[in-house]
Amino acid sequence: MKNKYGFMASVALVALLGCLGLFTLLFSQKASTASQTENRMLQGFPKLSLTNLASGRFSGELDDFFSDNFVGRDSAISASEGMLNAFNLIRGDEAFEKKNLEMEQRLDAEGGQESAAEPDEEEAEDAFLSSDFATLSSGEVPIDSRKSYMWYVKTDGTLSLKYEYLKTNVDTYAETLRLIKGLLPRDGVINFVEVPLASQANRWRDQQNVYSGWGSSLELMLYQSLGGAQGINVYSAWDLLAPYVCGETPMFYFTDHHWSAEAAYIVSSAMLEDQGLPVIPYSEYNYKAITSSAVDDDGRRDVFNCLYPLTPVHSYVVKNGQEHEISLMAYDVPTYTCFMNGSREPWRRIVTGAGSARKALVICDSFGNAFTPYLLPYYGEVHMCDFRNGYYDHNAAGGYIKDNIARYGIDDVYIIISTANDLRKDNSIKYLRRYLGF
Repeated sequence: MKNKYGFMASVALVALLGCLGLFTLLFSQKASTASQTENRMLQGFPKLSLTNLASGRFSGELDDFFSDNFVGRDSAISASEGMLNAFNLIRGDEAFEKKNLEMEQRLDAEGGQESAAEPDEEEAEDAFLSSDFATLSSGEVPIDSRKSYMWYVKTDGTLSLKYEYLKTNVDTYAETLRLIKGLLPRDGVINFVEVPLASQANRWRDQQNVYSGWGSSLELMLYQSLGGAQGINVYSAWDLLAPYVCGETPMFYFTDHHWSAEAAYIVSSAMLEDQGLPVIPYSEYNYKAITSSAVDDDGRRDVFNCLYPLTPVHSYVVKNGQEHEISLMAYDVPTYTCFMNGSREPWRRIVTGAGSARKALVICDSFGNAFTPYLLPYYGEVHMCDFRNGYYDHNAAGGYIKDNIARYGIDDVYIIISTANDLRKDNSIKYLRRYLGF
């Protein structure tokens, strides 16, 4: 009798799962859509063809479709994230984003004025700087034998410390860059930049009665740690973007933590110009101006200027030995995910039609998605991979990053990271080295 009830329960479970699958198939969105919760594109219903059936691609994409489209998916994800947060298991970059957004909201609530009523992180920062950097004259850079720093300049001329970078971590990262350079041809170059979060830039932009600038000595320390290594270039987004942060065109978004296409263009242009390449003016690209679906606390919407490539482009996700073609951009998505059709794992390959024999690899977090489109006219192929913990799988990618650099014949490497994943974080210090295969 016990076995009978067990058999009936199993049959009922199978029937329930079948009904759920049928319900998902009938009523879910069939096209690939953007997930606001995960900041990526969800799998659409796969194309049915003999080729896809024979290769096994159809069954694999069907599994992904059911996984990405089950009923109540976003609610389940939100609930699981809540449980992780409760046990302090939230991913480091997400926790950092949350902290920055909370800080931005607190400053907005104070009407653009720092609170004198309650001592907080800002007072501690200023106290540190008043003792360490009070004697700095105009033009001097805060840096010592142990640490480099990122800071804000206040309207009264004092500095407010934001981050500090240990030289031991900077030295480790410099060695990682030298290892990558050893994988490239003699004329190959590495271009590195760290980019602020939007909350950091808009803190200055929205409080110009308090702040008049910012700066970073990380780049100087990294340059010194590299010891004059040829073909490794370090760029300061702080310096490049400073003249534009408070300008008419926003360099960073208000409803999103990323930089804008305009800011990415400024940085990419500096890199391309230093390589002696003719930089295409921003206005010569055609864009689709996508208005954000979200509105910030001040009622502002963002405009994501999503470019159309100048040449025919084919974009592929490479996974488990197969290439699956996807759209280069997601022009119908009103979020930052429109750029490069969202972050894709584990490897992205774009054939540009530019007629160049050179190939580039962009190692990045999601900030690389607004940057990468400006490389397309200069390379025959542009590849992308994400170095954050859990985003790269060497088995699915066909090897470690160093293996794919050799497999695809990569000439130049661009490393685009945000301060959420910078040289204070394991993603840069530990996981990048691990995913490279060193």
